[in-house]
Amino acid sequence: MTIQSAWGPTARMLARCELKGSFQRYVFDLLLLLVASEMGPSAVEARTCESQSHKFKGPCVRHSNCANVCQTEGFHGGKCRGFRRRCFCTKHCAATTAP
Repeated sequence: MTIQSAWGPTARMLARCELKGSFQRYVFDLLLLLVASEMGPSAVEARTCESQSHKFKGPCVRHSNCANVCQTEGFHGGKCRGFRRRCFCTKHCAATTAP
């Protein structure tokens, strides 16, 4: 009986245990990374709200005219939209946090 044949099954078992341990470590590290990324600071999404202008008269041809009228209504800006070329005023809405 040689040393290689005596240690063969034991060496194979140790190799399997090492592979099993490294796989478990990999899975643990992966789960830790996923949990840590969820607990980090959440991003804030900027939202823009639109409302049709109450003061703009006639078809909206130039965005700059629409924006000027919307600023008199308390909005940040405005733009012409749609087939009927209406002026829609825009402002920044309350931001929501991403889950």
